[in-house]
Amino acid sequence: MTRVQRHADTDVPLALDELAAGAAELIPGAQYAAVTVATDNNIVDTPAATHRYPAILDDIQHDVREGPYLQLAMDKEPIRIDDLEQETRWPTYCRLALERTPIRSLLKFPLASSTHTLGALTVCSDTPHAYDEHAFDVAHAYATHASLAWDALRRKEQFATALATRDIIGQAKGIIMERYRCSADHAFGLLKKLSQETNRPLRDVARQLVDADAPMAEADDAGVNPGG
Repeated sequence: MTRVQRHADTDVPLALDELAAGAAELIPGAQYAAVTVATDNNIVDTPAATHRYPAILDDIQHDVREGPYLQLAMDKEPIRIDDLEQETRWPTYCRLALERTPIRSLLKFPLASSTHTLGALTVCSDTPHAYDEHAFDVAHAYATHASLAWDALRRKEQFATALATRDIIGQAKGIIMERYRCSADHAFGLLKKLSQETNRPLRDVARQLVDADAPMAEADDAGVNPGG
């Protein structure tokens, strides 16, 4: 999974593009490949794909609320469709998939960490029965290694975000301490109060204070004074 790992110092979208491209290249019978995720508001999204057809399949699932990805998200098990014309599990999805794409067969595997599902890897083909047992095993192994690489990259990105958040909050505290001649604890208390009274995340309040370098104006707008 070096194609994904070598982008560990860049970003997740580029790594996912490489994940999909690698699947299409390395998995026997994989004419197209894609990564599917479900966002926090239950939108089925395709952040990476080697062709528009897998994204169309995901759009159909989102619209009709049935299909292999939604089933996989519940069962956490691989899904195999040998022929969309013969598949009976998701009739509306299959009908629309056949109307809008030439795809006939697909494999879908969960991309998961030890604690939660990250998304799914899909490989598909215009040919019915494109995947034998060897192709299934190769795809399964690829998805397993991809899961590990993606989870490591996600954790690294989360860590970098946490460090950046801590840094921006530290800068905001320093500005407040200098302006109000108060302690670090009191400055942090003012930031939390601003966050609560404006109903905004603490990091956003801190960033605005730092970007504007005007904590006094922010405090006045929120009705906060350093002595209160």
